Amino acid sequence: MLVLAVAVSISIYGIAASNLSDSDGPRSDIIIIDTLKTFGSLEKPDVLFLHDRHTRSLEKYNKDCTACHMSEENFDVIPETLKTAARRVGRLSPKFKRLKDAGRKDVMNVYHDNCIDCHKEMRGDGEQTGPVICAGCHMESPGIESDRTPMEMNKSLHYRHVKSQDKKCEQ
Repeated sequence: MLVLAVAVSISIYGIAASNLSDSDGPRSDIIIIDTLKTFGSLEKPDVLFLHDRHTRSLEKYNKDCTACHMSEENFDVIPETLKTAARRVGRLSPKFKRLKDAGRKDVMNVYHDNCIDCHKEMRGDGEQTGPVICAGCHMESPGIESDRTPMEMNKSLHYRHVKSQDKKCEQ
């Protein structure tokens, strides 16, 4: 019985991890959804979000960045990856389905309602889709890793960058 229980546990973990992974090895498209940390400690683990997998799925439905990101007229910085959609609809917020973080419960509901509804809708269309239960997104060990190197803002590097820009302007 113990061997059977271990085998079932390993199978379930393998299925959950395979649902996340599109390729072997570390990925560069991982976004860690931990927005609620700004309101205090988290009740459940962070959500590992595979951005490229989601954008490919949306392309099948002729949807672009605006399916998840709202237009904001006074948005100052547009990442390179959003410029095509931004030209079409105006500047886009990097936040999911909102422009501001109103409060803990509101932000949590934005993710839960929109993500689960989209997964259910795509499942209804016969697509293989993401989870609709808490443990499907909030996993302690999702079995996938990022290839990004964590970094912090370094004031000395910022100073050197600003000074190098000043020299370019003088020339």
